[in-house]
Amino acid sequence: MADGIFDFTLNERLLTRSINKAVSASNLNKSANLRLNAKGFSQPLGRIKADLNEFDKSLDAASARVLAFGASVGIIDGVRRSFAALVRETVAVEEALTKINVVLGVNSADIERFGQRLFDVAKNTQQSFSAAAEAATEFSRQGLGLEQTLKRTNDALILTRLSGLETAKAVDVLTASINGFSNSALTSTEIVNRLAAVDQAFAVSSKDLAESLSRAGSSAQDANVQFNELLALTTSVQQQTARGGAVIGNAFKTIFARVSRGTSIDQLRELGVAIDETQGGVEKLRAIGLAIESADEITAQRIKEIAGGVRQINIVSAAFRDLNRDISLYDGALDTANSTTDEAIVKNELLNKTLAALSNEAGLNLQEFAATLGTIG
Repeated sequence: MADGIFDFTLNERLLTRSINKAVSASNLNKSANLRLNAKGFSQPLGRIKADLNEFDKSLDAASARVLAFGASVGIIDGVRRSFAALVRETVAVEEALTKINVVLGVNSADIERFGQRLFDVAKNTQQSFSAAAEAATEFSRQGLGLEQTLKRTNDALILTRLSGLETAKAVDVLTASINGFSNSALTSTEIVNRLAAVDQAFAVSSKDLAESLSRAGSSAQDANVQFNELLALTTSVQQQTARGGAVIGNAFKTIFARVSRGTSIDQLRELGVAIDETQGGVEKLRAIGLAIESADEITAQRIKEIAGGVRQINIVSAAFRDLNRDISLYDGALDTANSTTDEAIVKNELLNKTLAALSNEAGLNLQEFAATLGTIG
């Protein structure tokens, strides 16, 4: 079967005559018109504009609905977030106070007042409530009452603020100092003030002093070295060697143990050191320093090794060299520590006047308000 191509061409006139003939045969007095009527596709300009205005109004109304829906969703989400934050703050504060009260064992009214005062401590020291609660928990485990717990918490957070120590470390320093120098009957406030006073007067930081105290405190008391004397010794060595409080504290821990040992005292006597068991710790160190000054190089080196060990030679040398000067760093630092008043408290109050402190206090106020609201809810 052959393929074919058919070409249809529309003859308008012929088609028109055919349609008119058909219309005439039907006795209709009308004629067909195949031309497009352009007028049928147009409207007056006013009507077209009115139609467009109606469309704009519909579009504006739809946009307004979308915006209103978005705003409503935002408000609802904000309420949800606020409620969630309220719950979190309430739970966090309630959990912290419960942990403290597990140890203290006071009634609900007392622990509620304790919580309010703990917020005041956090505001006063510009620390977070969680940091304040952490310190209070540790102190409460030491058998302290509500007042003593709050007092030591406040002092520990001031030490944290001034020295840069972590909260737990500040608690350990105060605890070690109070227990290590129990014969001196020091309060936590006195300790913090003395650290701040020496920090302010010499090239040593409260952090260095605190770290030295935490490492050498107990051995210092065993060697009959007082709290202020250890501060002065640490200051003297730190300003000469810049070794840091941790290293200096460990060195003095070794030195105090050695100069209190009977065998070491006998060896030092054999090398010409005028030392005996009845002397105080600093008196023994001064005696060793005098012997080093008058001894030959080999004997002096041997004395240093017995007094502090090979690893502590530099620190031993710095300490002994300064102790017997007419104007020593040790004596200056000791006088400063002995004449301390309220240096740390004053520093803390000055820092509370900064914009950062005011901002932190505002945040704590909101946290306290949220916790109170959550408790009521």
